[in-house]
Amino acid sequence: MDTYDCTSEYWDTVAKRERDRVPGVSEHYTQRQCLKAFSLGLDYLKDTKVITMLKTDLWTEGIVRSREVLAHAVHLAEKRGFLVNAYGRDISLEICHMAIEHGTPAIIEQGDIRQIHAPNGFFNLILDVSTIDHLPFSQAIDAFREYTRCLRAGGILVLMFAHDRDAISKTNDHRQDYFPFSISDVREQLEDFDIKREHAIHFLNILPAGTLLDIGKRYHIGSLVTKAFSIFEYTPLSRFMKGIAPMYLMIGVRK
Repeated sequence: MDTYDCTSEYWDTVAKRERDRVPGVSEHYTQRQCLKAFSLGLDYLKDTKVITMLKTDLWTEGIVRSREVLAHAVHLAEKRGFLVNAYGRDISLEICHMAIEHGTPAIIEQGDIRQIHAPNGFFNLILDVSTIDHLPFSQAIDAFREYTRCLRAGGILVLMFAHDRDAISKTNDHRQDYFPFSISDVREQLEDFDIKREHAIHFLNILPAGTLLDIGKRYHIGSLVTKAFSIFEYTPLSRFMKGIAPMYLMIGVRK
């Protein structure tokens, strides 16, 4: 693809083409990563039992249902005693319709993260698990500004993105709509946040670590492999291995 424009029409086309695609990475592993990040974000919510949250894309709710995140996140928060008002937003109208059809427990809105139609300080948690890195960084800056504007003081941003090593395997993803970011550039955009946690993650997306998952599946211990890596990737040690990790996670509290 020589050109790329993040439009509803583009993502509608991708959704129709890939709705039956078999994912190349363990669904359980990817889902576990996102939910662990969300759970850690909940730890920093103070003085509230009501969460008004936004998940910034609905790919797993509409397309890859085996990796669904939002319903599980709502359930996880409710188990911890929170009352959740959930919103889901996707630029693709097609994906929004599919998420609604699947009964996603949220108010579903079609729209662009570069212009979120919500009042200042409306949300106290935003969950972005590799949404923003589908924009060139020059355009992602607008999304960072919107996240900052829409989060109230003390609100939580859970942000997962491909970083500048671009170690994501392209074996099962031939699209050219991923834009890896420099970690330092992202940190600069989050100057209004107190960054509480940073982790390098998704090691099982790359070789040779991915080979361990294949071996685990062969011997029916794939879930043990994913659990082991998921635990390691959320230890303090993981951030020091960002040189080989394809994805990076930051959890910040809005100042």
